[in-house]
Amino acid sequence: MLALQCALARDPILRTSAPCILSLQKGEEARKEPLMDLVEKEFPQRYSPKTVRAISENLLSSWTQSGHLEGKVRKVRRKAAAGPASLTYALFLGYLCGVRGNLLFHTVWADVLDATNTEIREYVDESMRKGWLIYKDAGGIVEVSFSSDFADGTRWL
Repeated sequence: MLALQCALARDPILRTSAPCILSLQKGEEARKEPLMDLVEKEFPQRYSPKTVRAISENLLSSWTQSGHLEGKVRKVRRKAAAGPASLTYALFLGYLCGVRGNLLFHTVWADVLDATNTEIREYVDESMRKGWLIYKDAGGIVEVSFSSDFADGTRWL
């Protein structure tokens, strides 16, 4: 999950594919044709048809490695596994991009967690216990910040 989140921050094609994959219902097949159409639409005339096909296959592979899809030939949507580290990383990436407050929980990095609101709350509590983040919610106003130990990487170990 952490590798996918990092890749989403750096790879515009992977990031463009996120809504397509995340919108699939659990058990629904992910096919390469919609991804090919998406790549051609979002990056017109940039890639040859052969390259677009390879990109779509690589996208399916990336989403399979992250746990959002399963299967060798037929890729089927499933619920990915997340946890407090991936939630904290999602919030941190959003924070670095200038997102603040409750909107941090609605970025692409948070969306890929496949977590319910209850699970998110549990991850927040665990992240706070580990000292990775500071979370305050008063009257619907949400403030999220990160300890300096987290930001420099010493608390991950």
